[in-house]
Amino acid sequence: MIAVATWSLGTAGTASAAGEWRYMDVAAPAIGERTVVAAVEEVSTDLPMVPRNYMTMATVTEMFGEPENQAPAVGQPPITRWYYPGYTVYFEYDRVITPVFN
Repeated sequence: MIAVATWSLGTAGTASAAGEWRYMDVAAPAIGERTVVAAVEEVSTDLPMVPRNYMTMATVTEMFGEPENQAPAVGQPPITRWYYPGYTVYFEYDRVITPVFN
């Protein structure tokens, strides 16, 4: 048997909630066989969809619409903030660095 560990967020899926490791045993493949192990965690449906890292500004606009407000680029490399209801998207040049929930 092979032990596989996955990390799971705590209740409500928030960063502040305590997480936990989950372990499971998987049968080892026979010699010459290939095995793919995928861990699927529960997805909370109450969290809004947000842009993913590395999306371009054009893709974000196409998928999520125009932001309510935009902050001008600051620093080098230039970091730009777009404000949407409930979250802010941070860009480096024209690529998403990370979305942050307000």
